[in-house]
Formats: sequence, structure tokens, C-alpha cells
Amino acid sequence: VENWYDWFAPDEEDRSQFVPYYPVLSVPVTDKYDVLCPPEHLEELGLFLQECPNILVIGASGNDRDLLEEVLEPNLPEPLHLFYLVGGTNEEETDEAYRKFLFGAPKLQLATKKNIFRTGFGRFIREGHLDEFISRCQ
Repeated sequence: VENWYDWFAPDEEDRSQFVPYYPVLSVPVTDKYDVLCPPEHLEELGLFLQECPNILVIGASGNDRDLLEEVLEPNLPEPLHLFYLVGGTNEEETDEAYRKFLFGAPKLQLATKKNIFRTGFGRFIREGHLDEFISRCQ
């Protein structure tokens, strides 16, 4: 990214202000344990997560221990309402990712409603699970 504005979008209510893009994307890099982004981004993500009682994870491996342990876990609100993880059709990989999220960010275990989907994202949408998630959001 060459320009700061590649990371921000104009605020809907005040076009003179900018807000960071969400959702946050993570790229797993083998054998690293550091979040590689500007500190301001981590601060904004932490503030965002503190107000976010509903977590939807799509296609993540759970291998980013740094994000789970240093970003997600300390900033999850209590109580947490929803935690949905959407994996691929490989059940073992999806189950392993789910375990890694619950182990790396234990507050996820306390979510009122937890669900794991071993269907892939397209089927998750087609079967109405995204609509279900959105309707359950508080």
C-alpha cells in the first residue's frame, strides 16, 4: 500500500473524516509471531472489537496465534453473543481451525451461541446461515 488513504474510506456521516476499512484481513505467515501493521491499526481494531459482540470468521485457519492471543482475546467484549466459524468442506481442517480459535481466544468459548460450518462459504450463504447470523446479531 503506497498511500494512507488506501486503508481508509470516507465516513458516511462526515465526508471530511475517514474511517478504517473493515473487515480486517489476515495473511498467515509461517513461523512469525508479530502483527505486521501500523500500531494505529491495531489500536483501532482493538476499539472496534470491544464494541463487537458478534464474531463471524470465514475461511481462517486459526494459525495466527499473534492475532488470537494479542488482538482478539484481550479486546473481545463480555458478554460475547455470537461466534460462528465458516470453514471449507474438509471437516478435519475446519474442526482444527475452530479448536485453535477457542484455544487462542478463550473468551470465544463463552459466546452465548457458537456454531461451526463445514460447508464452504457459498453453501453457508445459500443455506441462509448468513441471514441467520445477521438476524441474531444484537
